[in-house]
Amino acid sequence: MSKKCFSRTALSITPALLASALLSTQQSVAAQNDIVVTANRMETPLSQTGSSITVITSDAIANSQKSSVVELLRTVPGLSVSQAGTHGVASVFMRGAESGHTKVLIDGITANDPADGNRAFNFAHLSLVNIDRIEILRGPQSTLYGSDAMGGVINIITKKGLRTTEANLNAEAGSFATFNQSANLAGGSDAINYSFGINHTKTDGISAATTQNGNGERDGSENTTLSTRVGIIINDQLDFDFIGRWQHATYDLDDYDNTTYAFMDDLNHTADDKQQMIRLAANLALFEDRWLQTWGASFTRNNRVDQDAGSDTAQITDIAFRDEFSSRTLKADWQNTLILNTTNTLITGIETGTEEASTLNHFGDLPKHRITTNSFYIQDSVQPIEQLNGTIGARIDDNEEFGSETTYRVTLSYQALDSTRLFGSYGTGFKAPTVFQLYAPTYGNSQLNAETSTGFDAGIEQNITRSAIITLTYFNNEFDDLISYDYVQSRYLNITQASTSGLETQAQYQPIEALTITIGYTYTDTENKQNHQRLLRRPQHQANLDLAFQYDERTFFNVDTRYIGQRDDYGYPSAIALDDYILVNLRMSHQLNPRVKVFGKLENLFDEDYEEIKGYGTQGTGAYVGATLSL
Repeated sequence: MSKKCFSRTALSITPALLASALLSTQQSVAAQNDIVVTANRMETPLSQTGSSITVITSDAIANSQKSSVVELLRTVPGLSVSQAGTHGVASVFMRGAESGHTKVLIDGITANDPADGNRAFNFAHLSLVNIDRIEILRGPQSTLYGSDAMGGVINIITKKGLRTTEANLNAEAGSFATFNQSANLAGGSDAINYSFGINHTKTDGISAATTQNGNGERDGSENTTLSTRVGIIINDQLDFDFIGRWQHATYDLDDYDNTTYAFMDDLNHTADDKQQMIRLAANLALFEDRWLQTWGASFTRNNRVDQDAGSDTAQITDIAFRDEFSSRTLKADWQNTLILNTTNTLITGIETGTEEASTLNHFGDLPKHRITTNSFYIQDSVQPIEQLNGTIGARIDDNEEFGSETTYRVTLSYQALDSTRLFGSYGTGFKAPTVFQLYAPTYGNSQLNAETSTGFDAGIEQNITRSAIITLTYFNNEFDDLISYDYVQSRYLNITQASTSGLETQAQYQPIEALTITIGYTYTDTENKQNHQRLLRRPQHQANLDLAFQYDERTFFNVDTRYIGQRDDYGYPSAIALDDYILVNLRMSHQLNPRVKVFGKLENLFDEDYEEIKGYGTQGTGAYVGATLSL
C-alpha cells in the first residue's frame, strides 16, 4: 500500500489502515474492506476482532429511511432503548448496564454530558445528518476509552469527502405535521476533502403524557443540526482534520402530578437543548508508515434549559421555574501506533481532559466545578499464527477527585474452520463519580469512589451456507460500588451491586439474490443485588425480524418487526410491569431517474398501543413520504 493511499484513508481516531493490511496479508479482498476502528482504536478487519461489535453502514442508514440515531439503535443486539415520549430523554442500556455506562463518541469527541446526573448521553435529538457509519462495541471498554465505558462504546463516524463531488437535497413530510429537510455536500482533491450537512426537523408531535389519563395536548419539537468535516493533506506523511457539529433542539414537555401520581398535560413546560462539538487532529506517518501518530484536541459544550411558566389551564397544578444545566469538556490526546512487524502492532496513548458542570435549579444551585483526569493506555495486537488474533491492554486513569484507577482487557479471535470463527473478551471497567453526585447541594458526597465492573463474553460466528450466517454470543457482567441515592442518609453512596448476563444472537439469510432476511434476539437477565429485583426498563426478551427485498435495480422494499418483552418501571408505591408489544414498520423507495429518488414509510403499521416508560406517550400509526434530489 502506498503512502498516498494511506493518507487519503486516514480516520480521525488513528491513520492505521496499513497496520491491518500488514497484520493480514492473506485476507480476501472482501474481508480487508470490512474494517472497524472502535474495537482496537485502529482500523482492523472485522474478522480479526475478538470484541462483540455491530456496524451500521452508510447503506444500511440510507435504506432504513430513519432520521435519528436512536431509531437505528433499537434493533441492535444487546441494546434496549427507552424514551420519555417522542422527543424527551432517550436512554440506551447496553447489556443491561446503566445508560451512563455507555460512552458515546462522535469522531473521537466525547459526547456524554457532565451536567447530567449520571453523565449519560441523551440520544433524543441526534440526527443522522452527515453520519457515515455507527460502530457499537459491547462489554467493558475502559482500557481504551476510560470512564463511562463500563457497558460499552457507541462510536459515530461522519462522512469523509472523496474526489467525486456529491450533493443532495432531502425533503420528507407526514403524520403529526412532521416536516424533515436536509442538505449534504461532500468532495475533495489531492489537497483537501470536505463534507457538510444540515438538517431541520419540525413536528407538532403527540402528547408527551400518555393519553390513557385523558391527556390530549400535543407537544411539538424543532431540531436543527449542522455537521462538517474538513481534511487538509500537506503531503504523504502529514494531514489535518477539522470536525464540527452544532445542534439546537426545542420541545414541549408534560409534568408529573403529585396529587394523581401520573404524568399530565402541561401547556407551559418547555425545554431548550444546545450542543457544540469541535475537534482538531493531526495525523503523522513516519518510517515508511510504521510509526503512526495522532495528536488531537476537542471541545464540547452543552446547555439545557428546562422551564415552566406555572399554573395553566391543564389538569395539573404546578409552579413556575427555570432550571439551567451547563457543561464543558476539554480534552487533548496523543496516540502512537507502532507496527513492529507483520504480526505485532503496539498502541500507546496519553490523554488529559477537564470537565466542568454547573446548574441553576429551583431545588438548589450547583456551583461550577471542574474535574481533571490524566490517562495512559497501552495495547498490543498480535497474530502468532494466521488463524489467531489477540490483544492485551491496560490503562491508568488518574482522577484528581478520587485518585487512580487501573483497568485491563484481553481479546481473542480464532478462525477454527473456513466457516467457523470463535471470539471472546475479558475486561474491567470503571466510571468516575459525576460532578452532580460529588457536589450537589445536600445530596452530594465528595467521598464517593468510582463504580467498577468486570465482564466477559464468548461467541461463535458460523457460516451455515454461502448465503446464511449466524452469530451467537454469551455475556456476563458484574458491577460493584454503584452509586445510588440513600434515602436514610439523604445523599449519594456506593451502596449497590448488580449483575447482568444473557445471550445475543443474530442470523442473516439470503435465499435469493434479491431478498435478505435478518433475525436478531437478545435475552438479558439482570439483578439488583441490593433488593434482588430486576433492573428497571431492561426487557428480558427482545427480538427483531427484518426483510429487505430489492425488487429491481430501482425499487426497494423493507419490512421490519420488533418485539419488546415485559419489563419493570418506576411506580408508586412499587415497581410496575409494562406490557410487551410488537411494532411493524414498512418502507419502500424507488429511483425515478439518476437524480431523483422517492420514498415512503408506514410506522407502527397496526397502531400498537404501548409504553416505553410508564406514563409517557408513544406514536400510533404514522405515514410519511419524501424525495431525494442528487445534484
